[in-house]
Amino acid sequence: MKQNSILMGLALLLVLPTFSQEILPYYCDFDQDTHESEWEFYRLGANTDEEFYTWEFENDELVHYYPVGGTVVTDDWIVSPEFDFSNGGSIDSVSHAFGGFGFPTEEDTVMIYVITGSSNPNLAWNLTPLKLLTDETYNPDNVWRKSYNLSIPSMSGESHIAFRYKTINNWLDVRIDDLHISGGPLSDDDMIVDQRIEVYPNPSSDYITIDGITANSTVRILNVAGQTVFESNPTISQMRLDIQNFTKGLYILNVQTANQISTSQKLVIE
Repeated sequence: MKQNSILMGLALLLVLPTFSQEILPYYCDFDQDTHESEWEFYRLGANTDEEFYTWEFENDELVHYYPVGGTVVTDDWIVSPEFDFSNGGSIDSVSHAFGGFGFPTEEDTVMIYVITGSSNPNLAWNLTPLKLLTDETYNPDNVWRKSYNLSIPSMSGESHIAFRYKTINNWLDVRIDDLHISGGPLSDDDMIVDQRIEVYPNPSSDYITIDGITANSTVRILNVAGQTVFESNPTISQMRLDIQNFTKGLYILNVQTANQISTSQKLVIE
C-alpha cells in the first residue's frame, strides 16, 4: 500500500506544471497574444467593479486608464514572469507616455519595482523601487519618453519586475512599452546610449531636417491619435522632408533604431 502511494505521488509530480525562470536578456513589447499569459495582475485597492480600470494590454502596449469617481484607493499591480537577479541586472530601457488631465499628488504613484519572494506584492519579501514615473518630469502630453539603465541590485530567490498604478481619483492615463531587461552587472560595452535626434526648424510649414539618424533606423511621424502618417527607412544620417501636404497641428516624430531603441519628440506643423 505504501509503495502504491509513493507511485501515485510520483505520477502527480509528473503531470503537475513546472514553472521556470525567464532567460535573460528579456524583451517585452506587450503584445497580448505573446505576453499576457506571462504577466500576473493584482488588485490591492479598489475592487473589480466595472467603473474601475485596471492594467490591460491594448494595441501592443501596457495601459492603465484613470479611475472614475469614488474615494477608494486604486492600487493595481502587474507583475512579470520570474527572473534570476542573483548577480543583479538592469532594465536597459523602457518607454512610457502619460495622458489625461490630472497631475500627480503625493498620494499618486506610477512606479517600477523589482519584487522578491513572491509575484504577489502583498507576500513579497522586498519591494525595491526602481523608477518613479510620476516624478517632476511628468507631462500628460502623450509623448513617449524612455528610461535607460535602471540598476537592479543583487536579489536572492524569486524575483520579478512590477508596474504599480496607485491613486484615489486622479486622471492619470499611462502607457508602457518596449521593456528590455538584462542580467548581471553591465559593462561599459553593454550600456545603451541615448539616441540624439535633431529636427529643425520646428515649428515649420514647408520642410524639416531630421539629423542624427543611425543605420537601419525607421523614421515615423504620428498624429495625436497615434496613427502613423509617414514612415521611412533612410540610408543616410540626415534627411530633408517635405511637410507642405500635412494638416497643420501637433505631431510626434519617432525614430527607432535596429535594436529597438526609440526616441520621440514633438513636431509642430504650421
